[in-house]
Amino acid sequence: MRTRKASRKKSLSRSKIKPPENRPSTVILEKVKETGKTAKHLKGYSLNTKFAIAISTLSVFICAFSGFIVYFKTKTSLIEEINRKGAALVKAVENIALEYASEVQKHPEEEEATRARFEKYLENMSLANDGSQSSEIFGILLKSNSSDIRSLADYGISGGSNETYYEKRGDNLYETNITIVKSYMTKPDKKTYPTRSYKKDVLNGKMTVYVTLSEYEINNTAQTIFVSILFASVLAIVVGIAISFFLTSRITNPIRKLMKDIEIVARGKLEHRTHATSKDEIGVLAHTFNVMTQNLRMAHNTELENQAREHELQIANEIQSNLLPKTIPDIPGYDIGAFYHPSKEVGGDYYDFIDIDEKHLAITIADVSGKGVPGSMVMTMTRSLIRMQAKRSLSPSDVLTEVNRVIAQDIKRGMFVTAMYCILNKETGELKLSSAGHNPAILIKSNGAYELLNTKGLALGLDKGKIFARQTQTITTRLNRGDRLVLFTDGIPEAMSPRNEEFGDDKFYQLVSKSCNLESKKFVSNIVNSIAKWRRNAPQSDDITIVTLKH
Repeated sequence: MRTRKASRKKSLSRSKIKPPENRPSTVILEKVKETGKTAKHLKGYSLNTKFAIAISTLSVFICAFSGFIVYFKTKTSLIEEINRKGAALVKAVENIALEYASEVQKHPEEEEATRARFEKYLENMSLANDGSQSSEIFGILLKSNSSDIRSLADYGISGGSNETYYEKRGDNLYETNITIVKSYMTKPDKKTYPTRSYKKDVLNGKMTVYVTLSEYEINNTAQTIFVSILFASVLAIVVGIAISFFLTSRITNPIRKLMKDIEIVARGKLEHRTHATSKDEIGVLAHTFNVMTQNLRMAHNTELENQAREHELQIANEIQSNLLPKTIPDIPGYDIGAFYHPSKEVGGDYYDFIDIDEKHLAITIADVSGKGVPGSMVMTMTRSLIRMQAKRSLSPSDVLTEVNRVIAQDIKRGMFVTAMYCILNKETGELKLSSAGHNPAILIKSNGAYELLNTKGLALGLDKGKIFARQTQTITTRLNRGDRLVLFTDGIPEAMSPRNEEFGDDKFYQLVSKSCNLESKKFVSNIVNSIAKWRRNAPQSDDITIVTLKH
């Protein structure tokens, strides 16, 4: 039977202390999940796309810029080259013109034969090796004021613009007397070709030399170069995009993997770890991510433990609240009031009213040196012992001595309990009290005068028996009509203001003296409100307990 009761108590204790199973999560875990949801809404171009756009744009710019430079530089070089050839041909034909003029002057009767011979000679100069029309030299012309060997119209050349030819010597350009005529030639096949004619006046302007060269090869070569540059540019862009995707994939793939790991963690799997595949910045980031998730998991576990402790503290608070008197005793001829407020979830203060018999009421107040759960446990033990001994003796000192004998065996070293134990004779008003190192009781007369009721005594738990019994004394007094008894713990006079100033004993004694004529409920309320005004926003440093009895 005893074993069954013990097991029932054990199971009941476990059911009360065990935290609820349906606790949804912790604040840390919910914030991690909220971060994951926020990250999903951040949409945009991927790094692959951004890198590809950047590299392809740079490739287009570089290829276009370098292509245009090469194209125009090549075309300019070709034109300069054809200009040099044209100028050289003009100078060669100039010598032929001078020879033609000299022979005509020597043999004027043979002018027709001479003209035909030189005309044939000039025509042969414009022919290719196989006897066909040269694709580079379209024609050579000698023109005089008297008669023309051949005219420009014979070549189908028309239109054009003139510019002076500048000859390059070293790094300098020098103006010459050669004129470049830009024109077009229409051939028998009706096709038009751009030409360059080089004109020079000889014999003081009596004769003009023309050499007409084709620009077709120049334009064809330039066009071929342009197509080659365009092809190379397109190839460079394609290769650049491919390289960019390859390089960025080497960078973004670990980042994508890390993003997936973040999504897994955001779903609540704080034990998940990522694997670093490199020792660069991405590897450092992966390592940092693992450290962060490990710290989050530790913080999450700590918060779960704190929730469990809070739940246990709530249960301890409920247990302690149940140990305090549910109601204030209603004794004819007496007005009783009490107040208790712990500084933490559970406290180390305790007060109680115990009906010993029909005539006698025990009133006790106590304060444990520790706070929180340890103090609460010691206080629970003290309450049980005082209630057990109260029924056995009408001597306050004997009760405290017996309680100390048991507590001193089990209390943790360094902990102790101060207590004030009083026995009131309801009929006569006689009051016996003993102190175990507690604050003195205050006896306030009806005129407001007060005296401190203090007796020698050690705190419970400091000594195992003999010294405690010698030190503990009992004093006897009487409550007359209008007299008030006040019991309190040190949380009231030691209440701290925001400036770290104590409320103090003297101020407390004056306060209870001024409030002595109030009914007990208002008396207690006045004391508590005064302490709250003194404390303002400063934290409560100790448990507050007050018990008052007025006759």
